[in-house]
Amino acid sequence: MNDIEMRAYVRQRIKSEFGSQAKFAFSKGINPRFVSFALTGRKSVPKAWLQQFGIEIEYRVMK
Repeated sequence: MNDIEMRAYVRQRIKSEFGSQAKFAFSKGINPRFVSFALTGRKSVPKAWLQQFGIEIEYRVMK
């Protein structure tokens, strides 16, 4: 899964589980603008969100 697919998946899960990005943000106690920035690529998506939606993070060393 690349970065674009991961953001689309997280966006879809937020919409299906919370109804909107704003409701997700309020449930987490964060600014809705940050959620928008994270899902559009202007900020990184927090690891906790990825883990909540079942995305495992795999690190690779690149040479």
